[in-house]
Amino acid sequence: MFRRYRSATLLVCLGLLLVGGLFFYDVTPLFAQLTDNEIEKLIRTPDTKVGIPGLSFSEIDVSNGQLRVSTIGEYLGAIYRYGIAIVGLIAMIVLIISGIQWSTSLGNQTTIASAKKRIVTAVIGVALAVSSYTILYTINPELVLLRSLSLEVAQPIALEKVQIDTSPSRIQTSGGLKSSTYDELFKAFGNCTMPKNGEKLDWRFIKALAYKESAFINTAKTGPHLGLFQINPRWCNTMLADYPAWQAVCTADTNASKESVQRVFFDPGFNAAAFIGSTNTHASTVKRRCGTSLNPQLHAMLIYTGHNSGGGALSKVISNGGCESVEKAQQAVYNYWYALVKGDDAKKQKIGSTRRKSITQVGEFAVSLGMNKLHDASTNGSIACPMDGDPSAYKFSAPATSSGSGGGTTAGGSVNCTPALSSMKVVSIGDSITADARSYTRQLKGKCGLSVTMGVPGILLAEKNQQTRTMRSRFFQAIDDGKLDLKKFTHLTIMGGANDLLARPNQEVAIRDAKASLQAVYQRAKQENPNIKVIAFTVSPWGDYTFYKSEHDASLQALNSWIRTTASSLHDGHVDAFDLLKDPGNPTKLQSSFKGDGIHFTGAGHTILANALIQKL
Repeated sequence: MFRRYRSATLLVCLGLLLVGGLFFYDVTPLFAQLTDNEIEKLIRTPDTKVGIPGLSFSEIDVSNGQLRVSTIGEYLGAIYRYGIAIVGLIAMIVLIISGIQWSTSLGNQTTIASAKKRIVTAVIGVALAVSSYTILYTINPELVLLRSLSLEVAQPIALEKVQIDTSPSRIQTSGGLKSSTYDELFKAFGNCTMPKNGEKLDWRFIKALAYKESAFINTAKTGPHLGLFQINPRWCNTMLADYPAWQAVCTADTNASKESVQRVFFDPGFNAAAFIGSTNTHASTVKRRCGTSLNPQLHAMLIYTGHNSGGGALSKVISNGGCESVEKAQQAVYNYWYALVKGDDAKKQKIGSTRRKSITQVGEFAVSLGMNKLHDASTNGSIACPMDGDPSAYKFSAPATSSGSGGGTTAGGSVNCTPALSSMKVVSIGDSITADARSYTRQLKGKCGLSVTMGVPGILLAEKNQQTRTMRSRFFQAIDDGKLDLKKFTHLTIMGGANDLLARPNQEVAIRDAKASLQAVYQRAKQENPNIKVIAFTVSPWGDYTFYKSEHDASLQALNSWIRTTASSLHDGHVDAFDLLKDPGNPTKLQSSFKGDGIHFTGAGHTILANALIQKL
């Protein structure tokens, strides 16, 4: 048995012997800030558990901020030398056995041939082992250079020397906090005296909370929560219980269709009214249980806890020391959610940490905007509180502003529907602008009866964050899967390109890919239905957006120019969203009356596009 498997057995034994020598380090963790001498005392040369003849390690060198370790190279070199010796010993044994076998063969040719074969194999094996260095060196000299490992020792920095920048520009996670789009609205509702505690609100707290909840996108939607302040229509009656006239609007619309409810709660004014109604209760709770001399950041955090997590959560947080300090409020919020959430520990920690971070940010945002006292309304101006009057008399949306000369369009107006629209069927492709609840296509669908398709089962054709290449692939997939028959449609609209420029660092590549993708959509639509009318949109301005960079302007102009001119032979007309919505005084930006978060625009802006699209349809 041994004779049959002796080669394999010898290799296994040799492998076990060599691998066993690898387990020799007694690792000592080093977590303290140590000097070179202290490090040198702690770091020892390896103590091999299996001794290798001829192996000796050099001392580890720690000097000039460098840790130099040559033990790995020395160990590998010793293994090589030890391995050569073992191979030589095995070969010698094989030669002796083979020689004896040959000399005692009595002329038996089979035995002699077997002995010769083993002798030749042993000699070749020794030759390969001995010449392995030369072979490796010939292939690549770096393979046989066993250099020392050199590590840089991290230098400690005294904590008192670390400077943390807490200026507003650093605290803000997005330039959107600087947007003044809704400032007048925040000031107006900040001037509303809340019945339950007789106080008003500093408008900057309202702004900070709105930014945290929706980033000033009035059509923001997270589950059932809608609008600037992420209000759940389900609780509207309760929120506005102290404001009967406004509660009537809430009651009427929450019993209506889903679209009607969204129309009301996407309105910045009514959404703000619901927020004030909710804050009326939470502010009263905080005043009654914590007093009025709270740290402004802590005060904002506590009221936001009620808004974000509910009155029950606010009561628990206060009971667990939330009134005492920012740190205790943070921990109390974390503990509340950790105990409330069902699931494994990782899930509990994640949600607790997220909620703790959210309340902290609202407090930081409010203070960074200049809020010194939450109930100080002295900077709100003299704008009358809208909730003191009839909601039907309050113009919710931002007032229209006339455009200056040199381009742009006056905000306001309504969709100019025509009877022909009701007989048309449109496929609409785009990103978050097209998918917006108040988008130009949705307005035409809701107000004019236009049939609009923005997706098929399992495939969305208009969705946020879509680049044009995704629009193309989804459009093609919908057709190839038999889910979209363009012969049944009269028109196709496509608006895209902003996300390409935003997401791609190389603007030349972004423009090239956007052109190719848009062209592919234009052409495929015509291939599927030669009679379909393809309407292209230019990309609207977004110079006020958080992630806008100066180089985006040239890229945007290049792409829009291509849509207007070169690509005109591929489509049946274009709606110039850029020219219609730009600020005449600064064409890189949206007009102030259209501006949402700097890239998404208001319902009034979509109305402008809807009327322009009607002319093209």
